[in-house]
Amino acid sequence: MLVDVGLPDGHGFALTEQLVALPWEVCVVLMSSDADRTTMRAAHRAGADSFLPKDEFSSVVMRQLIEGG
Repeated sequence: MLVDVGLPDGHGFALTEQLVALPWEVCVVLMSSDADRTTMRAAHRAGADSFLPKDEFSSVVMRQLIEGG
């Protein structure tokens, strides 16, 4: 799942924690326009598999995420 850190009705870190607690495996990639190291570390602490700064998001990256690369 591709999850934005800033959600209109909640927070992406909290959603990530809920998703990874599900009884089945969920791959979570958190995104944010605030790509400093604190955000990256916080994404991993929340259980995200990866963190992607929004300015690095492209169709190539999306294809890699879909294909599991």
